[in-house]
Parts: sequence; structure tokens; C-alpha cells
Amino acid sequence: MGIQRYMWMILLLLFAWSCAETGGQDAVTTDADSDSDTDGDGDGDGDSDTDADSDSDSDTDSDTDSDTDADSDTDSDTDADSDTDSDADSDADSDSDTDADSDTDSDTDSDTDADSDTDSDTDADSDADSDTDSDTDSDSDTDTDTDTDADSDSDTDSDADTFTIQEGDGLCGVDGTVDSNNTGFTGDGFANTDNAAGAGIEWSVEASTTGNYSLEWVYANGSDGSRPGTLMVNSATVATVEFPATADWNSWETVSESVSLTAGTNLIRLESTAGDGLANIDSLTVSGVGVAVGACDGDTDTDSDTDSDTDSDTDSDTDADSDSDSDSDSDGLACSTAVPVGFGAGVTGGQGGQVVTASTGTEIHAAICNRAADDTPLIIMVDGTITPGNTTKQSGSCNTADGVIELKEISNISLIGVGTNGVLDQIGVHIRSSSNIIVQNLTIKNVRKENTTTPSNGGDAIGMESNVSQIWIDHNLIYGSTTEGEEHDGLIDMKANTTDVTVSCNHMHTGGRGGLVGSNDDGDDGSTRITWHHNWYRNLNSRTNLVREAHGHYFNNYYSQILSTGINCRNGASLRIENNYFTEARNPLGTFFYLENPGTYEVHDNYFDASVVWEAADDQIPAGPNVQSTGSVSVPYSYVLDAAEDVPTIVTTYAGVGVI
Repeated sequence: MGIQRYMWMILLLLFAWSCAETGGQDAVTTDADSDSDTDGDGDGDGDSDTDADSDSDSDTDSDTDSDTDADSDTDSDTDADSDTDSDADSDADSDSDTDADSDTDSDTDSDTDADSDTDSDTDADSDADSDTDSDTDSDSDTDTDTDTDADSDSDTDSDADTFTIQEGDGLCGVDGTVDSNNTGFTGDGFANTDNAAGAGIEWSVEASTTGNYSLEWVYANGSDGSRPGTLMVNSATVATVEFPATADWNSWETVSESVSLTAGTNLIRLESTAGDGLANIDSLTVSGVGVAVGACDGDTDTDSDTDSDTDSDTDSDTDADSDSDSDSDSDGLACSTAVPVGFGAGVTGGQGGQVVTASTGTEIHAAICNRAADDTPLIIMVDGTITPGNTTKQSGSCNTADGVIELKEISNISLIGVGTNGVLDQIGVHIRSSSNIIVQNLTIKNVRKENTTTPSNGGDAIGMESNVSQIWIDHNLIYGSTTEGEEHDGLIDMKANTTDVTVSCNHMHTGGRGGLVGSNDDGDDGSTRITWHHNWYRNLNSRTNLVREAHGHYFNNYYSQILSTGINCRNGASLRIENNYFTEARNPLGTFFYLENPGTYEVHDNYFDASVVWEAADDQIPAGPNVQSTGSVSVPYSYVLDAAEDVPTIVTTYAGVGVI
């Protein structure tokens, strides 16, 4: 039993020794595989131990790399998803390089194990570099976000533009006043048109492209019913806009209309269709891509020097050439406010004198009377509504009267409205025995005869008589309330040796008589000389103008809705009439009502559209329908002509108040 037990113990020891030998051989083989150079040096087991340490270091490196990769993954979470994939690829490349470095160091010798540890630290640094790359990716994300924001901003820019016009830029004219006596409005006031058919408001809008745009008005209408208005764009009627009644004149509502605008400057006019005028208009808001406030006087051109070179030619052939040159920039020449063109050339008014502002007729008279002498230059800026009630006689270097703006026996005066604020309501301007006078940029309305309740100036809006010379009537809005002749007289009358006058760029409408030259058919001495150009005569019964004995020149005027007779050339008058435009007119040119001494006219390139009516009668000799010259009439000055076809657009844009 003891022997058996002994034998079993021997067998177990042999088996254990055998297993130990096999394991050691495997370890040596593994060491040889991993470190053949070390074995070749004969380092033996010590090298094997060293290799084991190196392997341990390598494992540590791998763990460190793995941890670092995890950090890198954390950074990747900060980045976008697509950056995570990129970071993963980068980390894999870094790990692969690090492992190769570790293997190379292990192959050197056992002394480099410390280097291997150092390399492991280097690997960690490399991982940190990889993290830095991840940060760079984050920066890239920020840049991408910025680009996206820029795209968003671009989309915003393509949205519609919106602006609102009140009492400043873009408001070109009001046939009435700008008031502030109600409440609830915005800005400085609201537009209150006259209680008359045809009274309107005009705005200027600049469009970058041709297209549809939205117009929205803020209005108040305290009357019993709607106050509709005709909406016109560049003189063409496009719609009727209803302005329904509001709770009262202090309650403001909105109404809108879509219109087509052309690229460039567009003149928008809203005009009353009934005798009670429009609703009170607080503002106009315009919406659309690329719209802005327009200039009421249009664009500014720089070609005037070239055009002025051709002004000296006055024969008809040269006029035709002049048309082609001046069409593109007629706004710079036709209604220039620098100097008058024609027989009134040389008028300077109060140039160089004191400038005063007046808001009543009494203040106007006081400014005139307070001059050192009756010919001391003076410029009076009218900023307010002048009425017979606030106009009284004053004394000094003057000769004034109550209830009328009296410019009598004086010289060197300019009477100029401020913006659209200069209004003469039911009060006329009387110029008598005076010279070198300018009347400009004023609204003069509803001046009535002596047989009415508020008479002024014999019913003449502007009346000149008894040795008057060197007068410029320019850029005014002049009108009455009816085309019947019993309430108003002439809008502009010139009598008893009035000469060397230019009437330019005025808008005259709604009256029985546009105006006359000459006191009666026994007349003046024939020395009267008058130029009319770029005026708009609209909705008038007759006398546009009645001319007796005078030497007159009409060019580039626009005549619309002339109800009875137009230019009446009689009693020896001699008229040059060229490049005017006539529409909806009855007998727009001829000799009417006094046939014993017909006048003479020379005509060139006038335009009579299909709506013009020619009707002869016993006391009426119309020039048409086949309009021909009856004589030769010349003028002694240079001027530039616009093509007749362009006159409606030019005149409706640049004539009247608020455009200088």
C-alpha cells in the first residue's frame, strides 16, 4: 500500500513536470515570435521577462489610446453626426500609427521599454491632437451655421418692401389743404381736398421693376355716405376706390387697391368723383418688391448743356430735331424753376432780397409795406392758408387793400408757396402798374365775383392790368368750383397793356374761363407779348385763352375736357402754336364770337386725338378738322420742344404745386 502510494505520487510529479515543460516552451515560442531580435542576442529568460513587461506596456498604451478615443468620441458628440463619422476614421488611423510605434520600440531591446512608456504618453498626446482636430470640426460646424444664416437673410431681402407717405417726401400735391384740426391721425396732419369734383391728391412712387403693387390709404369720412375717388396711375384711370363712411371725422379706417406700376417714377392721383370731395386722407402705404418714395419732380438729368446748344434754332425743322433731343430729359428743361423761358425771360422777382415767411394776407402786405422802397427786392414765402378774413390793408412802401393780395405800383417781388402749404382760398392776386413779379407754387382756388357772398379781385384768381410788365406765373394750381361763368371770372387775366409775361407749368381746372389777353375788342396797342408753355388746362368751358391783338406763343400745353372753345385767336392777335396736345375738346382752336378782325396763327405738330370735336357756327370759325396755318408768326427767343405725344405725361407729372 505504501509502495503503491509512492508510485502514484511519482506519476503525478512526472505529469506536472511534463505540463510545466510544455507551457514554458510555448512561452519561449511566443517570446521568439514577438521579439526575435532579442532572442538572437541570447538574452534568454531575462529578455523574455522584459518582453513580457513590454507587452504589458503595450497593453497599457492600448488602454490609454482606447480611453483617449472615448474622449474623442465625446468631442464628436458635440459635432454634427457627419463629423462623428469623420472623427471615428481619424481616431482609427491614429491608433494604428500608435500601435506600430509601440511594436518598433519593443523590437529594439529591453532598455527601450521606458521609451515605449514614453511613446505611450506620446500616443496620448497624439490622441489629444486628434481631439484638437475634433475642435476644428466644431469650428467648421459654426461656419456652416453662419452660411445658413446668410441664406436666411437673403430670403428675407426678397420679401416685399413697404413704406408710408404722409406730409413729406412723396406727397406731390393736394387740391385743398393739409389740416390738423381733427384727432387720431398720424404725422403732421391729413390731406383735406376741396369739396369739388376733380379735387385730388397726388403721390410719387419709384418702382424698381414693372409689376403689381399694393396701395393702402388710412382715411376718415364723417359724412353720411361713401366718397369714391378715381385712381389714376401716370394719367391713366385704373380703378374707382370707395371710401365708406366712418363713425366720425376722428375715426380712421383703411382701404386698399392693387395696381400695376411701371419701372421708374409713377405719379399716383386719387381724384374725387363727386362735388363733396374725397375723404380725409392720413397716409398712403405702398407695398411691393423694390418700391421707394418717388421724387415729385422726377429724375435729374445732366444733358441740359447738350439740349441748350440746340435751343437757338427756332425754325420748324430744328424744332423737330429738338424734340428728339429733349424728350429724354424734358423735366430738366420744360418746367425748370431756374429762369423763365419766352417773353418773360429776364424776370428775377425778389432775387437777392430779404426772405420772409407769411401765413396770413396781412403778413404778406406788411412785408411789402415794410421795405425801404417800393422797388426793394423781397421774397415772400407763403406757409399757410390766406383768406379774405385774414387779409387787411397795410401802409408804407405799398398800396394795399382788404380782401385781396394787392401788388400795386411796386416791383421786384417773389410770392412763393412753401411745399404744398401756400394756399389762397377765395382770395385773388391783383397785379397793377407793377413789374418784375414772380407768382410761384401757390394753390389759388374759388375766387368769386362781386355778385357772390365772398367776392375778391372781380372773380379773377390772378389779374394783371394797367401797364404791367415782366411777370412770371409758374407752377401754380388754380381752380374754381364750377364751369359756369356766373360765379368765377378768369383764372389768369391780362388786360390794359400787360406785356412780357411767361405762364408756365400751371395746372388750371374747373372754371368757366381760363383767361384772356386784352381788355376788349377795341383792344390794346398790339405790343402785348405772352408765352404759355407746359400748362394743363382741364375741365374748362372756354378761353384757353381768348387773345386780342397780342403776340403770343403756345407750346407743349395739355388741353383736356374743353367744353365750348379753346384758344380763341381774334382781333388781330398773332399766335405761334406748336406741339400741344388736345383731348376731349370742342373747337380747341379758331376764331370765335367776334369775326370782324380774325387773328393769325401758325401751327406745327400739334396733336388732336379722336375725341376732339370741330363744330362751325355763324359766330364760330374752328381751325379744324384740317388744321392749317393762316399766316406766319415767329418769336425772338430760343426754346426746346417736347414731342406732342409726350406732353400729357410730362405736364401731368411736372405742372402744378409741390414739384419745385
